[in-house]
Amino acid sequence: MQGQIESYFDAIPLTLITSLDNQDANQSSSYGIDISSGLLRATAAKPYTIPMPQKPEQLRARLELMGVAWCFARSKNPSKAQLRTITPMIFDSYIKFLFGPVHDHVVATPHIGQVMSFDLQLRKFAADKTNEGLDMEAALEAAKNDVETRTVHFLNVVSVGINSAECRACSAPG
Repeated sequence: MQGQIESYFDAIPLTLITSLDNQDANQSSSYGIDISSGLLRATAAKPYTIPMPQKPEQLRARLELMGVAWCFARSKNPSKAQLRTITPMIFDSYIKFLFGPVHDHVVATPHIGQVMSFDLQLRKFAADKTNEGLDMEAALEAAKNDVETRTVHFLNVVSVGINSAECRACSAPG
């Protein structure tokens, strides 16, 4: 996240949103002598990733963790204009938007993969707006209100697959 704050904002993959304790426990590093320089060098294995959420509450927890991380990033970078409006309520609002209203007697819902794909497109849109100078709150609102993103990456996808077994299983939020 700090790298993005210093250079270019982008949507963080859900497989990289994890706690530092969890990452430290699962990422291995090896140490050895670099023959060319004679110095001790640490080489990290590939970055630790966690599986994609499979259930709505896992997705909710991952997005809440991302929101907390952005709030901490704001506190470490108070002069960054794009981060000045970040609060936990903004991410709560985003999660409520993404999950939609809860209804009884539902026959089919978008499956969780469709919701996560839409979430990624929303966060990419918001990242692009943040790179254009909008603060995070305005960028997320612009993403939520963008008709093209909603139509192309959610409504069209869901309307094509709404009769699939995954959608009839009602596994997604809302």
